[in-house]
Amino acid sequence: MKYSDLLKTLWVVFAFAAYPIYLKAETSNDTRNKTNIILFIGDGMSIAQWQTGMIMSDTPLNIERMHSVGIVTTNSSTDFNGDGPSHGTAIASGRNTRKGAVGISPDGKPLKSIVEYASENGLATGIVSANTLLEGSIAPFVAHVESRMQTKNIAEAYVKQAPDIFIGGGMSYFQNSGNDRNLLDELKGKGYNIIKGIDGIGNTCDGKLAVFTSESSMPDILHGRGNTFTESVRSAINFLSHSNKVFFLLVGDMFIDRASHACNTELVGLETIDLDRAIGIALDFAKKDGNTLVIVVGGPEASGMVLTDGNMQKHEVIAKWAMHGMIHTGTMIPMFSYGPGSEYLQGIIKILICFSISRNYCLMNICDIRND
Repeated sequence: MKYSDLLKTLWVVFAFAAYPIYLKAETSNDTRNKTNIILFIGDGMSIAQWQTGMIMSDTPLNIERMHSVGIVTTNSSTDFNGDGPSHGTAIASGRNTRKGAVGISPDGKPLKSIVEYASENGLATGIVSANTLLEGSIAPFVAHVESRMQTKNIAEAYVKQAPDIFIGGGMSYFQNSGNDRNLLDELKGKGYNIIKGIDGIGNTCDGKLAVFTSESSMPDILHGRGNTFTESVRSAINFLSHSNKVFFLLVGDMFIDRASHACNTELVGLETIDLDRAIGIALDFAKKDGNTLVIVVGGPEASGMVLTDGNMQKHEVIAKWAMHGMIHTGTMIPMFSYGPGSEYLQGIIKILICFSISRNYCLMNICDIRND
């Protein structure tokens, strides 16, 4: 493929390191080859967290259905140990950035995300968060700010970017974002249905949906979250699949990260199992649909979890932690994938995996490789 042809193609970069593979998006009236993408980000997760869930579960995890496996680096551009915002920015935009940066380059310039590219080109987009919609690994998909602590600006970014559906906690940030703005009123002005609680969605498929699962933060699985997260994923997939458009859905789960920072082995296992249930919903849809790529990737590993002992028959795990507190390691993390294009997401990933987007569909065709 000639480089001049690349200029005619819209590239959306989904990424982890230095050398890009470009996937071509072609315009066609034939939608049989359309490829939806469902991307899960499990903050703080590496092999130890996944294995804890596998051992504690009474049944095989859904993740074992995903036979394409890659290993991914998570270092930021400035630190050996990355964090949620820099990792989320790399995935969202394909550019590595400094620690703490949300959707911006190391020198502070906005980096357009895959959600923005998709929306601009007529695809349906969605975001689901297990906790609030303002979490560090999710925010770079909509916002461009210096810090994850700029919650008002991140909330305002949802109004600007206007994904077709977003589900998560933190409604209070949208009710009063500052600057005398009520973002809920602004969302209604953009055609959104504002819904409180996942049960309120029903079979709503018209317009856009902003679904708030809590006023502020969500509780963890031991303190009453129930099936809110899994049903949020189910509802988002159902809504987007009825849009008659190719869609990109981001699903973020930060509870494994928090359990790891708390050095709580039991909670790590239970939260991993709950994330896996949500992944199972996506895999069931992808298997039936036949044209959906599901990707599951961790975030910078949290607190250096090491499995030192356990009992497989009793589903017990004993772990030690190399670090205590809100600290991440530089350990590489696994990436699992299933569906069209998953064959390219294998091995040690030191490349940028690029998703191309056109108005009609995401087509997973390798068309050129060049160093950048």
